[in-house]
Amino acid sequence: MRVLFAEDDSPKARNVSNFLSGLLLALDIDHRQSVRSALGALKSPAYDLLLLDISLPTFDISGSERGGRPQSAGAMEILDYMSYAEIDVPTLLITQHEAFDFEGVTLPLIEMKARMESRYSNYRGLVQYNAISGQWKDDLRQLLTTLGMLRND
Repeated sequence: MRVLFAEDDSPKARNVSNFLSGLLLALDIDHRQSVRSALGALKSPAYDLLLLDISLPTFDISGSERGGRPQSAGAMEILDYMSYAEIDVPTLLITQHEAFDFEGVTLPLIEMKARMESRYSNYRGLVQYNAISGQWKDDLRQLLTTLGMLRND
């Protein structure tokens, strides 16, 4: 299975990637750290799953690049592009935050989920990540099972 994972927080990316590797035997994770690099990746080979952090920097952060304008809802730019380009890949959002500024309004996660469901046909769910709690693992496992990517043992 090929997964595009857009996440700028290295410890979170490592934790989620390790968890996925333990669940899925044939796994190829293409990790990107910004809106622009994720958009570039979507122009090439097909993916079976897209896993997006909601809040992403515009560009990859490096020694000489500070990431550009931070985007509190950078995932939506990626989802908008996918809709425009007719890229239909099941997409899960994963975030550490409890609310987001979206189109000038601060939305709690429950409202963010409802907006995503009504706006994006490839949106399949949202996982709230917390490094201390393991609930995110159960939530992600359940979503992957619902998508038919895991067996329900």
